Amino acid sequence: MTTPEPHLASIWEAIADEIGDEIALVHGDRRISWTEFDDRAARLGTAFAARGLESGSVVAIDMYNCPEFIEVFFAAIKAGFVPTMVNYRYRAAELAHLLADAEASLVVAHPELADGLTAVVDDLPALRGVITIGSEYEELVAAHEPAPRRRRTGEGHMLSYTGGTTGRPKGVVYPMERLAGQALGTRSMVGVAELDGAPERVARNLAVAGRRPVCCPASPLMHSTAFTFVSLPTLTAGGTLATHDNRRLDAAVLLDVFERHHVGVTAVVGDAFARPILDELDLRADTGRPFDASWLRVMCSAGVAFAADSKRRLLEHLPELTIVDASGSSEGGTYGFATSRRGDELATGTFVPAAGTIVVDEQRRRVPDGEVGLISSVVVTSGYHGDPAATAATFYDDGDLRRAVPGDFGRIEPDGRLTLLGRGTSVINTGGEKVHPEEVEDVIKTLPGVSDSVVSRVPDERLGSVVGTVVTSAPGVVLDEAIVVNHVRDRLAGYKAPRRVVFVDSIPRHANGKPDLERISTLLGGCT
Repeated sequence: MTTPEPHLASIWEAIADEIGDEIALVHGDRRISWTEFDDRAARLGTAFAARGLESGSVVAIDMYNCPEFIEVFFAAIKAGFVPTMVNYRYRAAELAHLLADAEASLVVAHPELADGLTAVVDDLPALRGVITIGSEYEELVAAHEPAPRRRRTGEGHMLSYTGGTTGRPKGVVYPMERLAGQALGTRSMVGVAELDGAPERVARNLAVAGRRPVCCPASPLMHSTAFTFVSLPTLTAGGTLATHDNRRLDAAVLLDVFERHHVGVTAVVGDAFARPILDELDLRADTGRPFDASWLRVMCSAGVAFAADSKRRLLEHLPELTIVDASGSSEGGTYGFATSRRGDELATGTFVPAAGTIVVDEQRRRVPDGEVGLISSVVVTSGYHGDPAATAATFYDDGDLRRAVPGDFGRIEPDGRLTLLGRGTSVINTGGEKVHPEEVEDVIKTLPGVSDSVVSRVPDERLGSVVGTVVTSAPGVVLDEAIVVNHVRDRLAGYKAPRRVVFVDSIPRHANGKPDLERISTLLGGCT
């Protein structure tokens, strides 16, 4: 057997050839072996081509966590198409922007999410169709022969859309060879210690030793925390990916899945997930049915603050757990890691810098340790899809390294650790989701009777931040919080809707007309 090219499709095909009877995907009572995973993806690749897709065509994945999500991704990269993930919380305008920007040729979606596409398909001339998972999806798998294997060196990429931290979401380009290299290089994060040899041989050795990683992403696969951080390295080690049915976080269901499938690795989004999990762990301990912690060994988090106290409580319940708290950007760079075990000194917002992470000034010159500047990280991405100006503003070459400076401020401390100070813009990070205030303000101002609105962050113990707004109404108009919130929810993703609405006679502003964010924050009961 020859060593596969540095391409995820080729690596996964080689693993399927080597350990075909082992389980690749689990969902409820469904078990899909590596042989079946490879075969189903190959048949889907043929089905996509039959829809008129050509090399480089974009396949959008609009799904909750499920095996089909991974199958469609595998099918796309097998057949030379470009996969991209859709945030399933998006409403019509957001969907239309993403799919148009990506020039998507095909969308594969859960039926209830496909319904939301009907309002935008007529405005997407590149779109050749929408496939719903269920009977239509299974009929396509059964009706097509597997696409033949082929060489892929140096071809293909994935698009991963940002949360829109500086305007509308942008598609970040992940060249497939670099994505494969990242997945191979981060297998240690999912508990794989022996990495010598070809990937399929590593997978075989793990299978023989009974140490194949089993991962259950608690957070949505549509986000990089769950997908690139834990799911891709798990599969690239020949492991098993277990998904669950709950579409909103249900900690009781999640812990049941962990116990049932002997999950060793999970991905969460900081306190937004940790606190409900802790509540369930406390409840089980108090009622005499403690969680079986025999298997869970790694909990990875990225995207939102993970409080030191939450880490402490998790390690009390799960004494063998290693918590990997990562900081990075949607542009494909990891700033640093904080690895915590029981007995360690625990901190919030402080990390060991990832290889190559530095702090620079606005001219991209490195600043001395101890000084605040912009965090510059090494990335495996190449830039933004179809936006050379934005690419030039954020990405740059530093010798042989590709770097990105997305706008996060930080400081290298005298002891070498990295302190993350936050985004220099007004972006709101709520449970790992990014909200651009101007987008929400624009929607609120379309509500009849609203004369002005300013959106700002409000600190939240669980989610890190939530959206708040101060609103002025036209003379004689009576509005209430529910009207404003529902107006936003009908037009934008739910996480962008305000959690706090304060009505004022006039918006506090500075002499230059800019909002007085300190006074607005006080009105909202938070801090800037």
